[in-house]
Amino acid sequence: MKGVRPIHTLPLLVAVLLASSAAWACWIAVPLESLVAGADVIVVGKIVRVERAPGMADYEYDEGTIKVREVIKGAELLERLSGSKKRATLSFPAETNRLRVSTDLRYDQGQTGVWLLTRRQGRLLAARPDSLQPLKKRAEIRRLAAQSPPETDAPPDEGPRPEIKKRRPLPIAIDPAR
Repeated sequence: MKGVRPIHTLPLLVAVLLASSAAWACWIAVPLESLVAGADVIVVGKIVRVERAPGMADYEYDEGTIKVREVIKGAELLERLSGSKKRATLSFPAETNRLRVSTDLRYDQGQTGVWLLTRRQGRLLAARPDSLQPLKKRAEIRRLAAQSPPETDAPPDEGPRPEIKKRRPLPIAIDPAR
């Protein structure tokens, strides 16, 4: 049996290293300032209970109850969506969903930190991996929240609507020979 020649091994090794260095990612790094400005509700707290969605469905949400120690941003919205300023109802994709997406994030009882929550379809979501920040960043997040633009009176299911510029329709040439 012949041994592998070093001259053949080097190109193979280089090919393997180049192929393994390519990485696909679903999330991009976002500065903390942008995360804080984009959050509708920011609370400090701990998930004390997780309620699973009943049965198996295409796409449902489990709900986690966050016991709130401090509201940093969005107290009125929190009360409107969760019914209290002492708790936040966090929705996340159900464990039993038949349809799953690689970006689905799940949270467990006991997770503690600063929660940067966004509203979507009447629910509060921690929709990014960095939506849960460590407690040591509380002071920085509090400072950034004080600098972010004031809350709007937008309905809970919709954020502020960006101004959309109307485009002129493109002229369509019709070929009569067809």
